[in-house]
Amino acid sequence: MFGRKKESYVSHVESGSRSISSGVPIKEFVTRCYASKFALAQRMQALPHKERFRNGSAEVLLTAVVVDVVSSEDAGESSLQNAIERLRDPSHVRMLPPSELDACMAMAGFQDIERTTWDKSREFEEWMEIVNDPARAEPIRIVIRALAEAGSSAGMGLSIQNDQIAFFHRWRLLRATKPL
Repeated sequence: MFGRKKESYVSHVESGSRSISSGVPIKEFVTRCYASKFALAQRMQALPHKERFRNGSAEVLLTAVVVDVVSSEDAGESSLQNAIERLRDPSHVRMLPPSELDACMAMAGFQDIERTTWDKSREFEEWMEIVNDPARAEPIRIVIRALAEAGSSAGMGLSIQNDQIAFFHRWRLLRATKPL
């Protein structure tokens, strides 16, 4: 599961050696569990002791850098964009809008949040090759092409360029600190 999302990563995490209920040091836990996708509050929902983890991480993590793909701020476009991602990859959970990702960091006690956002152009065939499921590609291609031809951006700038489906993924980098 983690191997497919190679573009998301934590580039820097400083922490102490506190343990959560599993006895795993937080730094090791964060490195193992969030190496490919570190959307802190999004992933905390799946943790059995999320309150303890959030409180522990806010006390221990001094600096965090989060890099993740974000969805549109428009709720309808965000829902459509996440639905398309789930059709392509059933293990997809949810891309957060930038404002929600920022709020998650603040909720976890991080401050002085620095933000950088950029778009990465994508092409449908390259995007589908990542999941390596040819049977899934054709129906998704039909749906996405129809959306693009109907003028829907689906929150990701869908378009047809040189008879190919093109779109972008919006990336968000957050660097935040937790005062000692």
